[in-house]
Amino acid sequence: MELSKQNVNNNLPFLLAFFILTIFHCIVDVTTDDYSVFKSFATETFNDDMLSFLEYRYYTWTSRLLIEPLTLIFVQLPTWVFCVVNTFVLSAILVMTYKLFSKKRDWRYALAAVLLASTYKLTDQKTAGYLVTFIVYMWPLMFFLITLFPFKKNYQNGSVQHRWYKYPLFGACAFFCCNCEQVCVTAFLSYALFIAYTYKETKKIDKLYCTLLLIAIAQMVFFMTCPGNATRTTSEIATIRPEYATLGIDQKLLLCVASPMMKYFYNRFSLLSIVFSVILPYVVYRKQGRKFDKNTNVAFLPLLIMVVSSALYPVTKQVMSWTSFRNGDIYTLIVLGIVSMIFFGAIIYALYFICKDDEGLVGKYGITCVFIIGIASRACLGLTPSYTEPARTFFILEYTMLASCIWIASRHLNFEKNDSK
Repeated sequence: MELSKQNVNNNLPFLLAFFILTIFHCIVDVTTDDYSVFKSFATETFNDDMLSFLEYRYYTWTSRLLIEPLTLIFVQLPTWVFCVVNTFVLSAILVMTYKLFSKKRDWRYALAAVLLASTYKLTDQKTAGYLVTFIVYMWPLMFFLITLFPFKKNYQNGSVQHRWYKYPLFGACAFFCCNCEQVCVTAFLSYALFIAYTYKETKKIDKLYCTLLLIAIAQMVFFMTCPGNATRTTSEIATIRPEYATLGIDQKLLLCVASPMMKYFYNRFSLLSIVFSVILPYVVYRKQGRKFDKNTNVAFLPLLIMVVSSALYPVTKQVMSWTSFRNGDIYTLIVLGIVSMIFFGAIIYALYFICKDDEGLVGKYGITCVFIIGIASRACLGLTPSYTEPARTFFILEYTMLASCIWIASRHLNFEKNDSK
């Protein structure tokens, strides 16, 4: 009875989050921007002919042939149906994030996870319309998180055995989540790391994650060979990003380094990035016995950079304007690339320093690797016309900030009553 009551108490924060998300979906307009485009596709252009729709999108616009059918279906249903389903999806992401990254199971840490998640800027998902963007980005994220649980279970049990039903189950999840390009990059790197770690620890090949890795590779090949992706790139360059056609390979490589920083350099940072940049130096400061030293100073750099860039924004937007960044100005890219390496390098160092004394390889380096994968998911867009998009393309990077906060809070902050620190 006592255990049951404790479980209820531990889950109350998630029930609160579900209630808040329900209210959020009652307020927000999910029919903006691309909603009307897909509505027109469904009711006029293709008249519910799904195969013709997919053929058209494959040849003219996108390789997301597993994701877009859901969009076409939901625009034909009452909007409250999407709101209900999306509330469950976002709640599932929150619960899975807590279970994957939090070491402790206590209502205080669950509440901390909910409060941290509340700083994740959901309004960044509105730039192509709420309904469309949530389905295209957040729903694949949910299915990707599902594919992480076999590794977590095997890591805890020290085994690489998988029952037969896991292959079709997690394979289906991988097929769907990898149909989103940034999630596919994230999945590819994650699965490769899982395979390498498992082999190092057990000298055995994890066949399940080898299968999921092959699915991710197959999806990447599909992306690169899809005529619709090539057509869309040509169209975007011709209409909204003509400057991309003039960029050389050196500028594109610099964009891979600089573009993950542009959201924070050009004064567009989110509340989550601020909270994350405060938690890192605070935990290092505590770890160092509440004193300032070189480690604490390094951990303060990301917060300092955001404060300074915000204060100097009226100047920087003149000297290194958004237009100069879009145009691939070498001077702007070099400066922004240097700032980016300092900003993200300091975060990586702080994460490593905080966790370096934890138990096992996963404990020491796990969350650092998670954050590096988040950077890679945004950096790869430097090779595409999407390098200037400052909102939804950061969803994986900022998600890894959220995961890092939850990881650190459950291992290096004590929220329990007997905290004497």
